[in-house]
Amino acid sequence: LKEKVDEGGLLDNRDMMFLESMTADGEKIQPLIDKHPKYQELAHRATNLIREITAKALENEKNQ
Repeated sequence: LKEKVDEGGLLDNRDMMFLESMTADGEKIQPLIDKHPKYQELAHRATNLIREITAKALENEKNQ
């Protein structure tokens, strides 16, 4: 998805559903991440990636 939006593409409904699912899953596992600090960096990177993708997708939509 990152490559898609970096190339100027837009997210379709399936892409958005996937990102929403990933965000919801991240919220569900937050207590587990808090208990196991070794996974905090991975969770942080995943969250940042989702933010980057959605921000770029919004920018692409505005430029259409």
